[in-house]
Amino acid sequence: MVANLKKSSVFGGPTLSLQSTTGAYNYWKNKKDDAEIAYYSDGGTRREYDYRPYYRTRRLTSYYFSMFYEVAIGGNSNGYTLTISCN
Repeated sequence: MVANLKKSSVFGGPTLSLQSTTGAYNYWKNKKDDAEIAYYSDGGTRREYDYRPYYRTRRLTSYYFSMFYEVAIGGNSNGYTLTISCN
């Protein structure tokens, strides 16, 4: 499971921002361990941003992750939130 945001062009274009939703209890639990997913933020003019808080799903028993992403072009921005909840 990975949150990924990618521009179609390398040159110019929008500024991207990708971060876990502030105030959301983001966590994963598997058969042996559990952890709260730390707040993550990145943004700027790179072509691609991604964040993978958990790498394997075989032992995963529950997972909650809320990711906010924003695209800004010339002072105008649009933001969206995606939430994945597996119990």
